[in-house]
Amino acid sequence: MNIHKICYMVGNIFLIRSKKDFIIVVFERYMKNLNRTSINSPFIL
Repeated sequence: MNIHKICYMVGNIFLIRSKKDFIIVVFERYMKNLNRTSINSPFIL
């Protein structure tokens, strides 16, 4: 098998397993940036 295919499959499994954690991390980063940036630009990640 191709090394890239193996990495891709492992990455997909890891993404599926950690999708909830990923959403939490993105949400926390979003909230931190909300506190840092002005109200005019709340959608900067």
